[in-house]
Amino acid sequence: MTTLDDIKKCYAGQIEDEDDFADLCHRYFEDDFDSNSWVDIYEEGVRIHNKVFDDDVEEHSPKSDMYAVVAAASAWGVMNTFARILGVDQKTLFWAIEDWYEGDSKRIFSIGADGLMALIAEAEKDMAEDP
Repeated sequence: MTTLDDIKKCYAGQIEDEDDFADLCHRYFEDDFDSNSWVDIYEEGVRIHNKVFDDDVEEHSPKSDMYAVVAAASAWGVMNTFARILGVDQKTLFWAIEDWYEGDSKRIFSIGADGLMALIAEAEKDMAEDP
């Protein structure tokens, strides 16, 4: 388990890890941070920044906004990749799965491929009715 203290100590040179600072941060988000929401990820990035760099990035400041934009753009890129794989419009896919994508990751349940395609069809219909 990678902790924020591990990340801070690595950055400060207080511990030597076989991995570098970026690897520790990756491990933290991949293995130990439990959220699928880009908003949660951006907020955690700001929290880590403040703790590791002894800084005070304020909410809705340019620094905070940059974290939000990077997290959202990364998430949007993943969504675009999966939309291309499925052969559907990116916005349609986003609309179809937004409850999973931006919601509480603890409430996520499996719907399978058929369920996903049904949600996409429903989203296409909804978007055609409400452009």
